[in-house]
Amino acid sequence: MPFHDTQGVFFKEIEQNPFHVVFNVRDGVEGYIGESTAIEIVHALSFGKPIIKTREHVLFGERVPAQIKDIVVKNIANIVTLELDCMDSRDIRERLCALAEFANPYLLSDYEREILSDSINILNRKYEEAWRIYQKG
Repeated sequence: MPFHDTQGVFFKEIEQNPFHVVFNVRDGVEGYIGESTAIEIVHALSFGKPIIKTREHVLFGERVPAQIKDIVVKNIANIVTLELDCMDSRDIRERLCALAEFANPYLLSDYEREILSDSINILNRKYEEAWRIYQKG
């Protein structure tokens, strides 16, 4: 399945799941959040999903759109940090059950929702182009 199709499925999964987990480590860089992850976070925000990041520190990749970054930063205080990869299954279960009581503090404006929609469309076009290039060999 082409990645742009996989990404679309992933956005639907975010909408249906009770919360969104971000493993924000890349190549040993603690706190890394790249372009697609940042857009996925804002997508989860738009659906009022509790968001868990696995590292406290946040380091945005250079391709993260400035407006998407601003939305994440605006809401960062309401994003929970749990080092799930360092916890045992019992602790994870307890923490996730506590999140079930989550009250949605995220308020995205119509303008921010438009930014999200535009960013998803741009990301999909990038993935579609990458897929075309890959198929050509």
